[in-house]
Amino acid sequence: MNSVQKRALFKLALDIVKADKQIHLNEVSVLNDLQDSCEITDEDMTLVHYISFQQAISTLKLLDQSTRNDVIDILVEYGTVSAGMLDGGSSALMYYRDYYNIYDV
Repeated sequence: MNSVQKRALFKLALDIVKADKQIHLNEVSVLNDLQDSCEITDEDMTLVHYISFQQAISTLKLLDQSTRNDVIDILVEYGTVSAGMLDGGSSALMYYRDYYNIYDV
């Protein structure tokens, strides 16, 4: 993955972690592991905060099938159970730990 795609993946993971408005210690560990395993630079980490959830999803949708499968494997490795309707449209919704967040995109 290139830097833009790595930032998009991290933005997705970060928004999942922040969905319940609480950041748990194990979630910090997962984000650190993700940064290390994907070789996301400190500069990329700074730039993550300048992209929206919608932009991240749009970027990830453009991945080739092989890279998309790699992203799916990474998310499953970190405990993602299922995801859907992540097209970044007006109905984008995230449900996490009995909490949902409607993204104003």
